[in-house]
Amino acid sequence: MLFGRVTSVYAEPARRRERAVSAVASQHEPRLLGPEAAYVSHGLPAATGQPVGDLSTHGTLGVSPDAVEVPGLSGAHAGFYRLLVEALTAGGPLPVGPADAVRALDVIEAASTSARTGEVVAL
Repeated sequence: MLFGRVTSVYAEPARRRERAVSAVASQHEPRLLGPEAAYVSHGLPAATGQPVGDLSTHGTLGVSPDAVEVPGLSGAHAGFYRLLVEALTAGGPLPVGPADAVRALDVIEAASTSARTGEVVAL
C-alpha cells in the first residue's frame, strides 16, 4: 500500500454544466493525502488529452517545498485479468483478495456519502 490503510474519506461532487464537459474534466486532479505526505495526479487522461486507456498521468509526491514530480506508470490491467482468468478456471490465487475488494468498495461508498453530505466519513 502506497499510503497505508484508508481511515477517512472526503470527496466533493463534480459540478457539470451543459456543454462544458472539457472545462470540468480539466479540474479533476485526484489527491491522496496521508499523515506525512501527499500525491496529486495532474489530471485524468481525458483531461490531459491522453487516450482513456492510458492512466499514466504524472503527479507530485511529497510535502512542499520538498515535493517532487513523479512520472505516471501505466496500469497492469492485462496482467490483472490474466490472473483472474487463471483463478477462475484453474484455481490459481485471486489477484485481489475478497477482503481488499470489500475494503475498496467501502472507500468508494464513503466517497459517495462524503460528496453527498459534504462531511468527512471515517472508515
